[in-house]
Amino acid sequence: MNEDRSQVLKCDLCGGDIEQKKNDDGSVWWNEGHNAQPVSNGKACDTCNNEKVIPARMGEILGFMEPENAKTLVENFNIIIKEDDNEQRD
Repeated sequence: MNEDRSQVLKCDLCGGDIEQKKNDDGSVWWNEGHNAQPVSNGKACDTCNNEKVIPARMGEILGFMEPENAKTLVENFNIIIKEDDNEQRD
């Protein structure tokens, strides 16, 4: 763990700054971002976590489920599956 919480770390996915979480008095209590797996073995900023890491995790979860169960999960939780920009389109 990084003991110098005033240091701004970089996101391993986009290279941007990892957001610092601060107390009401302005002191930093967390600056290490999010676990970026399965996209990367490093850390992710809030944006990359929301836009890349969580969808990748959901994709893995849905891939392990029976199709009917995956469909129910998607419908009940309003999950939107985005098409990967790197995939070829027909």
